[in-house]
Amino acid sequence: MLAGPLPTAALGPFEGDERRVLHALRDAGWYVADDISIDGIDIDHVAIGPAGVLAVQVMWTNRPDPRGKPSIRARVAAERLRRTLAAKEVRVEVVPAVLAFGPGLTEEPAGVKVVDSVAILFGDQSGRWMAELGRRHLLTETTLEAVRSAVAELREARGAASAAPAADSPEAYGRSLVAVW
Repeated sequence: MLAGPLPTAALGPFEGDERRVLHALRDAGWYVADDISIDGIDIDHVAIGPAGVLAVQVMWTNRPDPRGKPSIRARVAAERLRRTLAAKEVRVEVVPAVLAFGPGLTEEPAGVKVVDSVAILFGDQSGRWMAELGRRHLLTETTLEAVRSAVAELREARGAASAAPAADSPEAYGRSLVAVW
C-alpha cells in the first residue's frame, strides 16, 4: 500500500507552483480533482479534459519522496483509475503523468517528456504542454461528463471502499494522449 500525500509543510517552495499549474488547467476548462484515493492507492490529482484523463503524481527534484517513485505511482494510479472507471462502464484510457518541479529539469520542446509510457510534465514549462493539450480533442463531451461524474463520486467517497475493479481487458480505449506526444 502506498502512503498518503505529503503533508503541506513538507512541500516546500514549489507548492505555489503546483497550485499555479493546476489552477491554469482549471482555468482552461479542465476538471481537476485533488487527493483521490482508490482502494488504498492515492492519486495526487486527476485531470479530465478534452485531450484525455491524466492520473497525476507530483514530484520535487530536490527531495526524495517517501511514497516511492512518482513514475511507478503514476502507472499504478492510472491503471487503478482506469479499472474503477471501467467498472462504472466508462471506458477511457487514463494516462499516467508526473508533474515535476525543482532544479535540474531539462528544457523540452513541448514541456513534456514520455518515459516508459509516463508523461513527465515539467511544471516550469506548463504553458507549452497546456497549449498542446488545448489543441487535442480526443474525448466526447458525453465521455468527459461520465468521467467527471465518476471521479466526483470517488472524491466525495474518499476513504470509503470503491467499486471492485473490472477484469483486465486487452481492448483499446481509444487514441492515446501519450502517443500524441
